[in-house]
Amino acid sequence: MSERFSFGWFTAFFVVCAVVCLRVALEFALLSYPIDIQPDQHYLRAYLENIYYFLNLALLLAWLLSAVTRLPLLRTARFVAVFYPVILLPPVIDALMGRREGYFYATPSNFLWNLLTLSFVRGDASTGISIEILLGLAGIGVYAWYHTRSVLKALGAFFLGDLIIVLLSTPELFYPAKAYFIRRPFLPLYYFLPFLGLTAAAAWFRARPKLAAVLGNFRWVRVAAFACLVALGGWTRHLTGHRVYALDLFFAGLAIALVWKVAVVLNDIHDRPIDALSHRGRPLVTGAVSEYEYRLVAFLCGFVALSLPPAYGLARQSL
Repeated sequence: MSERFSFGWFTAFFVVCAVVCLRVALEFALLSYPIDIQPDQHYLRAYLENIYYFLNLALLLAWLLSAVTRLPLLRTARFVAVFYPVILLPPVIDALMGRREGYFYATPSNFLWNLLTLSFVRGDASTGISIEILLGLAGIGVYAWYHTRSVLKALGAFFLGDLIIVLLSTPELFYPAKAYFIRRPFLPLYYFLPFLGLTAAAAWFRARPKLAAVLGNFRWVRVAAFACLVALGGWTRHLTGHRVYALDLFFAGLAIALVWKVAVVLNDIHDRPIDALSHRGRPLVTGAVSEYEYRLVAFLCGFVALSLPPAYGLARQSL
């Protein structure tokens, strides 16, 4: 199947993002999907949180299939991208069955039931989500068997996939609700921060020279200048009698740095013929990264940068 869909990282990530955003839109259209605090489950029910949940899940399942089948990560990521529209089923199925309330994350008390019964029995999931989980795990198992011809590896992929889904769907297991830093501005970042960690780990282990080339071309002097401007803005606000939070400045600076990287990438792509004469050490000129990979860098940086202000803003509102 993978040979028929031989697109690269950029297309795989774009397809997954499109499917995930469509899933969130379906929940909004068909179910009650409010952005507010659910006190009984101690998390912020935000759109971005749900988007990053599904992005993390796609990355983890691609890693799992790559480890089980010994196939390249890009190849298993293609399969996940092609198969990912299965996540569109739950809101449609549940709406047809008369459900109108939005979804909640799983509770630790039901962890074993969710794990052993795919949430069909005494679980936290709806019927639509249980069907989604069953179809997704069946696809994982069949893919693993097809490429290994091993029933044990197929079963292993099936049950490890189930474990990943249940663990990821129960954030209170790895983000204690009463932890000090969780009660502060990190409520809507349950899955945002792991996404950054997973993408950084994938780049480090799978494409370390490319990552070094991209980071080396960040134009760090300009980034330092932006950081100084953000600090100056915070200091000016402090002088006017307003309270300034260090995390506000950090997230603002990070968003600006990422947007700057998008500008650097677009400039390098546009000026590639000129850089071949005047800046021969830049990644596109040296061939350290392809233009296709460089566009993925811009897309990722832009996606994360646009996520930061609303994600952190929602967190500040929850304090």
